[in-house]
Amino acid sequence: MRRTIIILGATLLLVGCADGRFHQKIFESSSCGTTLLPVSVSGYTLTAIHYGDSRLIVVPISKIRPKSEFQFRLIPKRRDKTDTLNYANMVVTITSPDDDADTPPNWLDVSGSFSGSSGKLTVCVPNSPTRVQYKYDISIANVGDLDPRADVIID
Repeated sequence: MRRTIIILGATLLLVGCADGRFHQKIFESSSCGTTLLPVSVSGYTLTAIHYGDSRLIVVPISKIRPKSEFQFRLIPKRRDKTDTLNYANMVVTITSPDDDADTPPNWLDVSGSFSGSSGKLTVCVPNSPTRVQYKYDISIANVGDLDPRADVIID
């Protein structure tokens, strides 16, 4: 029981800044533009994905805003004594059937690994999303699947 409480406490501390809340901060985003022509965005939402052996933890509801970045922080956890897989190399795939009618379509689709993406995957929320809520799927081979959602904040 004590070990479980310590693990939960440590997880909450790590998730503190990656809690799915929108952070208003105007900045130039090369992820939403090109490397030569970055685009000004209104802020970002950072959502952590903790995964490993028999573990997949994500904030169930993230808050996003139009014309912003939606960032996913990949946090693989490895148990040195029992794990046979290197979770840092596992591909994390995020997809959503809800974003097909948007411009651009499939804006919420992204995939990568912790080791191949510096631990972060980024998508750009369209200027005019067609929905106020997006369901998306997170899938990691040999770990599992989750289906959290993102709620659009409209002023």
